[in-house]
This record gives sequence, C-alpha cells and structure tokens, in this order.
Amino acid sequence: MPDFTPQQQDAIEFRRLDACVVAGPGSGKTTVLVERFRSLVEDHHFDPRHILAITFTEKAAANMKVKLAELFAHDLTRLRDLESAYVSTIHGFCARILKENAIAAGIDPRFIVLDARESDELQYSCLNDALDELVALRRPEALALIDILQTPYLFNDLRSAYDGIRSAGRSIAQVRAMENPGVDLTASGMAATLLRLLQSWPPRTSLSAARQKQQDAIREWATRLAAADSMPLADLVRLSQACPIRLGSVPETEKIALDDFRKRLPDLIASVLDRHTAAFRASLFDVLQRFDDLYSERKIAGGALDFNDLERLTVQLLRGNPDVQKRVRTQFRQVMLDEFQDINQQQSDLIALVRGDDVFFAVGDINQSIYGFRHAQPDIFERYQAHIDQAGKHAASLLHNFRSRNEILRCVEYLLDGAEGIVPRRLIAGADFPHKTAPSVEVLKIFST
Repeated sequence: MPDFTPQQQDAIEFRRLDACVVAGPGSGKTTVLVERFRSLVEDHHFDPRHILAITFTEKAAANMKVKLAELFAHDLTRLRDLESAYVSTIHGFCARILKENAIAAGIDPRFIVLDARESDELQYSCLNDALDELVALRRPEALALIDILQTPYLFNDLRSAYDGIRSAGRSIAQVRAMENPGVDLTASGMAATLLRLLQSWPPRTSLSAARQKQQDAIREWATRLAAADSMPLADLVRLSQACPIRLGSVPETEKIALDDFRKRLPDLIASVLDRHTAAFRASLFDVLQRFDDLYSERKIAGGALDFNDLERLTVQLLRGNPDVQKRVRTQFRQVMLDEFQDINQQQSDLIALVRGDDVFFAVGDINQSIYGFRHAQPDIFERYQAHIDQAGKHAASLLHNFRSRNEILRCVEYLLDGAEGIVPRRLIAGADFPHKTAPSVEVLKIFST
C-alpha cells in the first residue's frame, strides 16, 4: 500500500457527509479514489455493487477497474463482486440503468449505442437534409440568412447550438418558447467602458514596464473595438478572442473591473448575433426542429441511442418513476464522481437524481476544466464547492504535484498567471527527482514568414 499524505488520507477516510475534493494536476487523485473504494469495501463492509464510481473516460474507468482488481486479488469473492460493480463513465452507467429498467423507460432493451463517429455522421446527414429542405422550399429566406450571418460555419454553428440545447436537458420547442434575454450591447459602448477603466489606473510613471506595455495593448485594442459596430460578425468574434487583458499584468485595484469586462465579451457577441438574426429566428428554429425530427427518426429506425439520449432517457426515467429512483438511490451508499468541473447541466441533473443525502464524493479542479467540451459548465462545480463550504460539509484539497519538477510548475504558474478561468493557486512540488544537468523547460521561438 502506498504512503499517503495527510491530505490524501483525509480524502480517503472521511465519509459521513457530502464532500468536495479539489485535486490539482499530478496529485494522485486516481490512487485516492481507488483506495477510498477499497476502504469502503474492506474496512466498512460495503458491497462493491453499492458504490457508484463515475470517471470521465473509458480509459480512466478501465484503469480504475484494473487497480481495484489488483487490490482484491487475494479475495476471490470480492473480486467476483467487483466484476458487476458500477465503475464506468456516466454514459456507461446510463446504458446499464436503462437496460436494467428498459420496460419502465419504455425502450427496447436491445438498443445499440452510437459511438461519437457514428453519431457525427448521422447528424451530418440529417442536418444537410434539413438545410437542403430550407433552401428548396424557402430559398430567398435561406440565402438571406446565410448572407446576414456572414460566416462559412453555419452548419457547425447549428450543430453546436443543437448539442448545447440537448446538453442543457432542453428540447427545441422549450428553447423556442423562451423569451430573448434582451442583452443589448454595442462594440463602441464596450470600448468606451474599457477606455474609462484605463483612466482609473495609477499614473503611468508609477507603473512597471510590463504594466505599461499591458496598458498600451489594451488601449490599442479598445480603439479597434470602438470602430467595430459595422464589422462583420466573424471579424468581431476574432477581435473579441484577441482581447489582450491579462490579469497578472494589471494593477491589483483594477483586476475585478477588468475581469468583469472580459467576461462580458461573450454577451457582446450574443447581442450582435441576436440583432443580426432576429428576423430569421423562426427559420433557425425550423431548421433545428427538422434536424431533430430527422435525427430521431433515423435513430429509432436503427434501434440506436446516442450519448445524449442515454443521459436524457435516464433523467426521464428517474424523474418519471419514483419507485425506480428510490431503488437506485437506496442501492448506492456512496457516489464518487471524478472530473466534476467538466459536467454539463443534464449530467448534473442526473447525478442529483441518483445520489442520496451525504453520500456524494465529488472530485474536480476548476483550473483543469475543458471549457466548452460537451458543453461543460464549470460554474456547476463552483456552486457545489460553495454549497459544501456554506453547509459545513467536508472540503479537502490535494494540491501537491507528484508528477512534475519544481521548474516545470513555476513555468506553468508564469504562463497561466491572470489567464481566464484560472483560480490563482500555488503549484506545490510533492516529489523529489534526481538531479539533472539538462533544463526542464525548453523555449521554442518560432518566426512566421
């Protein structure tokens, strides 16, 4: 058995309340999850089938199962029970619940699950057909829509919107019925706000060279933004993505205001997009609805579900059948979830339906969030973390990095200083490495021609 740090031991042993574990990179979180599983079974006599352990990828789930099998190799009975334990991805868990409760879910238990490539290919075909129908039946309207958007990415944008709606646990009809949030921003107005913020900086003579350079970059960018009201949408998106604000290079007194400004840039893009497409809102939703209808029909014909269907149908099953939900909740005496920062709203709804009171062990790190992946919402993890603190439940931190040398950690800290979405946190080297003469960090300077 490996030697655990006091912080790791705390995460492994505590089990009386819901817990939130912030696990930094290289902190040994997989080892902690495996040891916690072992301890629940061997020390607290849990049936392995009463523990739900959800990982982010199939590879991580397989790795966890291998390590658990090694730990239980001496106990053939528990090793056999482990074969039917619930250690999987969230989609694997959903598929199993649906097959075990197919009649209650109203689906054929022989369904197949489309992998990402198969789902992409089928969506591509269905969306192309939906757009072809729009062009064939409402050609002037379709051409006007493509012209006003001024983007070659209409197909991908529509698919992204479709996936976002489904990941939020909504239907096309539900979103269509929503009122426009009414954000009304202009590029010139945002630029004026930014220039006013620059005026509140300390005198230039008191600024370091790095902060003077940052101030100049922000002022130049704000000047370009001020003239962007008539800019094509695609160009405005690129300009917003080039925002030079780096919080690590601005005065401490200005960080909050500049961070708030930077967070409003997506609202600017949404506001401009709304103004461009307001007259075509019905057309866009018509295309999305037709796309959804075609995609659903072809999946049904093939007896197939995609990953989102697995989540959606499991949520529907648990919400609509109290007996099934009670049985599932009662079964799982411990729910462990890895990579909680990369969860989306529908997945969050699912976990809330599955877990009982004070059985949830959530592991995540906001600084490792894959923003936008599967429409992840890192703020779900932040809200849970705040809830744990406010409710006086269990919070633990695994911040020592046992994988990387100190020089690498200092380099990463420097590169991420002030970056969007990064919570300032010291990266702590947790292991000693043999001395070496070669540098740990290599800098490549590349010139374009």
